[in-house]
Amino acid sequence: MGPNDDPLKANDYSFGDNDYSLRDIEYPLEDIDYSLGDNDHSLEDIDYSLRANDNSLGANDHSLSDNDCSLGDNDHSLRDNDHSLRDNDCSLGDNDYPLEDIDYSLRDNDHSLGDNDYSMRDNDRS
Repeated sequence: MGPNDDPLKANDYSFGDNDYSLRDIEYPLEDIDYSLGDNDHSLEDIDYSLRANDNSLGANDHSLSDNDCSLGDNDHSLRDNDHSLRDNDCSLGDNDYPLEDIDYSLRDNDHSLGDNDYSMRDNDRS
């Protein structure tokens, strides 16, 4: 029986050939990883479009500040109502003046008592 006639040795060589074909399968897996790297760059482009949306929100804030100016105009009408209250206070000031006139008449009565004291001094001399 010759060396090529051994069936076990012939089978061993065919397994060695199968191992080399497995190594060939590993190389295309590395190529698939590179295509994933390209997909990451497209995600960076999506972030830039979100920044553009933020600028449109800033424009909406300016319209709110215009509404605040109309509230300032309403405050001026309240100031006009205060002036009518000041006019009513002046009529109360006029009522205080007749009370001062009554005090002057009481002072005149005190002078008549002073005259009565003088007549008592005249009686002591006699």
